[in-house]
Amino acid sequence: MRFLGIAVLRAKRNVYHNLIKHKRQKLYASVKKRSFTHQKTAETLQRCKEKVVYELKSGKT
Repeated sequence: MRFLGIAVLRAKRNVYHNLIKHKRQKLYASVKKRSFTHQKTAETLQRCKEKVVYELKSGKT
């Protein structure tokens, strides 16, 4: 009977750990997505700045 109690506790623990693992993956996925978006925005801004500086130096409007 004691073995059955331990098995039940282990099963509950596994369910709990899987739930936490899933929540953590969702959280990190959203953080990673935001980071990627921020990086792309920064790259775009940098390209725009370089383009403006180049056009100013070359006299283009």
